[in-house]
Amino acid sequence: MINLLPSETQAEIRAARNNVVLGRYGVIFSAVLVFMLIYFAGAFYLTLRDTQLAKNDKVQQDNVTGYETTKNQAKAFAANLNAAKSILTNQVSYTSVLLNITNALTPGTVLDGITLTSASFGAPITLSARATSYDTALKLKSQLLNSGVFSNISINTANMSASGGDARTSKYPLSISLSAVLVKQNATATAKP
Repeated sequence: MINLLPSETQAEIRAARNNVVLGRYGVIFSAVLVFMLIYFAGAFYLTLRDTQLAKNDKVQQDNVTGYETTKNQAKAFAANLNAAKSILTNQVSYTSVLLNITNALTPGTVLDGITLTSASFGAPITLSARATSYDTALKLKSQLLNSGVFSNISINTANMSASGGDARTSKYPLSISLSAVLVKQNATATAKP
């Protein structure tokens, strides 16, 4: 084939073909560059996201640890409350027992001495009292028996004091020693829910 085109035109055609090839390479290079930028931007975004998720996971783990600590404290507190409830339910209320005893006293008598322990309930105890006469001593025994606080009441001794002495002895001259069994149902305080 004979090329009849002038050499300048041939040089321009070759340059045009080279420009087309270079243009294609430029487009391909630009596309590869754009894809690489997208890839690295995506990788950077995913790395940041992973870092943020790791931080959030650590914060949540710290919160869970804090909640576990609080949960354990709440369980310990509940156990302490159950122990306290058990103790309070089964505790001996000496105040209520003494009030029941004093409410059972008859006029003309005073309680001189009593010793109460947790072992006193259901077991014989000794009460010391003073009265104005033998009749009031017998009324005291009957009243204590009818009160439901005691069972098996008996008068051990009844001694009349000589006149004179202190004011209590002159007002209540009869010294009484009683033996009685404290009823067990008076031993525990009533539990309030």
